[in-house]
Amino acid sequence: MNRTLSLLVSLSLCLYSAIAVRADDPVGFSGAEFLLPHDANVVNVKNFGAVGDGKTDDTAAIQSAYSHTGLIYFPNGVYLISDTIKAPTRPGGVPSRRIIQGQSREGTIIRLKDSADGFGDAAAPKPMIVTSWRIAQAFRNAVRDVTIDIGAGNAGAVALEFFASNTGQVWNVALRSSDPAGAGYAGLNMFGDNGPLLVRGLSVAGFDYGIISDCNQLATFEHVRLARQRKIGFLSRNKSIVRGLVSDNEVSAVVASGQGFTLLDAELRRPGVSDGTAIELQGEVSALLRDVSAHGYRSLARTPSQTLADPLVREWTSKPVIRVTDASPRGTLRLPIEETPALSVEPLEKWVSVTRFPPGELWVERKGRHRKENWAPALQAAVDSGASTIYFPAGRTYLMHGDVHIRGSVKHVIGLESVVAVVDPTLSGARLIVEGDAGDPLLIERFDSMYSKWTVENRSKRRLVLRHLFADEISLGNGAGDVFLDDVYTHFLDINGQKVWARGLNMEHSVNIEIERSPRPNCVNAGGQLWILGLKTEQARTKIRTVQAGRSEVYSYVLANVASNPLPMFENCDAVTTVSVVESVLRRAPFRVLLENQCGSARASETRATMKLEGTTGAAIPLMTAGCDKMR
Repeated sequence: MNRTLSLLVSLSLCLYSAIAVRADDPVGFSGAEFLLPHDANVVNVKNFGAVGDGKTDDTAAIQSAYSHTGLIYFPNGVYLISDTIKAPTRPGGVPSRRIIQGQSREGTIIRLKDSADGFGDAAAPKPMIVTSWRIAQAFRNAVRDVTIDIGAGNAGAVALEFFASNTGQVWNVALRSSDPAGAGYAGLNMFGDNGPLLVRGLSVAGFDYGIISDCNQLATFEHVRLARQRKIGFLSRNKSIVRGLVSDNEVSAVVASGQGFTLLDAELRRPGVSDGTAIELQGEVSALLRDVSAHGYRSLARTPSQTLADPLVREWTSKPVIRVTDASPRGTLRLPIEETPALSVEPLEKWVSVTRFPPGELWVERKGRHRKENWAPALQAAVDSGASTIYFPAGRTYLMHGDVHIRGSVKHVIGLESVVAVVDPTLSGARLIVEGDAGDPLLIERFDSMYSKWTVENRSKRRLVLRHLFADEISLGNGAGDVFLDDVYTHFLDINGQKVWARGLNMEHSVNIEIERSPRPNCVNAGGQLWILGLKTEQARTKIRTVQAGRSEVYSYVLANVASNPLPMFENCDAVTTVSVVESVLRRAPFRVLLENQCGSARASETRATMKLEGTTGAAIPLMTAGCDKMR
């Protein structure tokens, strides 16, 4: 084979993703293909003996593959199983860092054998797939681009029992029952000290319960379709934030209890004669409904003391809106919501692996002199090679130190769940500096980079998408483009006039406020527009400070888990902020000030004195708002 032909063959094997948006699918979840480069080094279930012909029992092969961490790849096929697939416990903790990745949602099907042993009793539910359990150490688990089918005759089957911590996602997944009567216990079941996690692009057909969400650390949902449930479409028992729910059911679309429930942009449809209630809100759940419509139900929502009969609710809260000043908004800020940009396939000759270039070296003086690889120069060489897509083969750790300038024709940088780490804990880590004029969006995604000192600085006018990764700090320079954050964990986010849309954002960083009396907030929004669907945060810092006529709209959960919290939870200074929040105070350390507002030199705040605490439950507020006269 001559050199040119060899190169073309090698490049053709490097195509791993072709994401196309169909006319009937504006957010780009269906019709995706995820193909792998020849050197991706992921865990392919077929290398463990899985056949995927819909006839062979692939249980043992898939279980063997799922005993490994990283990206676990399912090429298109029908994978028949007869028992639960469950990851083994890792030393000192629970299963983590396992990503089930299908080639496509329509083509990759994991199917339970009809009338499988142990799955027939709805009183004793049994899951097909279990990602983890019990404690909040299930870092980065994910299920992407697959269909999970419980077959027929399995009334006790749960399609997916999902558990993730800090980051984790169920992304572009279909859960279905092939039983003629729709039998099956639940499509998606989540419980325990679970979350934060992001469920996006999920469809559930059949089952007694479409979704059971009982996540103590917050579950965020966007673009969910439910149909043909037999008891309840969406059962929320703890903290759920939902946008874009479409339900076609004869039963109640939503039953919510626990601490908090938020529902935005929902269409709830019931065929036949009008009857029942679309949304049942039980107990003292703190609830916010916005732009929710119900068709075919007798009432849209019902609480223990109130019934909402109108088929359309523009905005409603279960408790009065807390307005810190008379100039504060009377409802949510209603910032324009934009979907995360989708990629289109790039020419194959423009794809390159970072391992094509040699790493640099760095000598570290620590208990002797040691030579270590530094992959930052290799990444810079890949960027400057003219490639549009750069990928990191999985199964290894890439040590990084220094600045890397993301520029030129690069549109996509993907880690394939590889590990990025600091060269030495005594040194600074890597800084990705995004440069260039306006152009195609840039997507950086899928790096296992927790605690790596990996930071991102955007100086470009391009739209930037960060997804399924950790960044120590995200800094957006003056004049830089808008940013989308999907399933991101960061310590600090600085906004300077941009529009930022975040879905499933985890922000936390410990601080000793006895030593550092005025620590920086987790986020400063200076003159920008910040919209967050599902913020989870903890520790004693102020969560978001909005200044310089900035506008922040936040739907959040706060874990107050330090000795004391004298700082305001949220600050608004000559700006506008609306926030929905539920809070846990496991160590009985609630924030004393929930929202502080400053207009010029005048200050006002919503303080703890107005709240009632019981046990480990803190504030549960459907909506707090702050603003100034000049911001109206």
